[in-house]
Amino acid sequence: LFTKPSAEEFERKVEHLLPRLKKNDVVILAIDSPGGDATSCPHSYRQVERIRNMGHKVISSTEYLAASCAYMLASAANEITVSPGASIGNIGAAMPLRKVQPGNQNYQASTPAKRVLVTGVAETEQERAFVYEELQRLHTFFTGRVEKYRGGKIKDKDTAYSGRKFIAETALELGIADTVIDQQSLFLAYHVSGYHIKKVEVVKPTNAVTKFIDMVVKQLKDSILDLQKGL
Repeated sequence: LFTKPSAEEFERKVEHLLPRLKKNDVVILAIDSPGGDATSCPHSYRQVERIRNMGHKVISSTEYLAASCAYMLASAANEITVSPGASIGNIGAAMPLRKVQPGNQNYQASTPAKRVLVTGVAETEQERAFVYEELQRLHTFFTGRVEKYRGGKIKDKDTAYSGRKFIAETALELGIADTVIDQQSLFLAYHVSGYHIKKVEVVKPTNAVTKFIDMVVKQLKDSILDLQKGL
């Protein structure tokens, strides 16, 4: 699920990867997610662009699901591959709203937009109009990101941008995917072609605080092991 922490983790992976990339290297992104926070995914999208801008080919590989903003991230790749039976798409925006709770109807705010954003309730016509306008703005932003790299490949944009998810074969027909292939077969194909498959791991920086926490955790583990031995 795309959140601020996961976007930051992805950025760390890219920072770790970029200096190690060599000419003709191919980056395969394993993307399986139902989507997430609309403010976090564009940040990860830009990280994929950084790899592309260095001249490296990026391939998105989905085994099960790449929906909503997860598909936005996939669309930044040079090629989108999908495993048979997987689903991708769900291009659009949604905003969670709550039922009117006691006290919310009396909540005062300077504008209808502010009230909706604070309470999560759209009760009046003005508030519902704001929600619709905001969702349309996000939808346009979303489709714009997809259009940037896949605009020339998508054949039926009304269907593709309808907010639906599509199984691999349908996604291929619509042009929101390029190839139907499972991840293992994709790796094998590149391995047979002479590529060495390497998984990107991130070595996080340590400081005095993290070292202290690691020491405490180790001591606790050792104590538990000693206790178990005693039993």
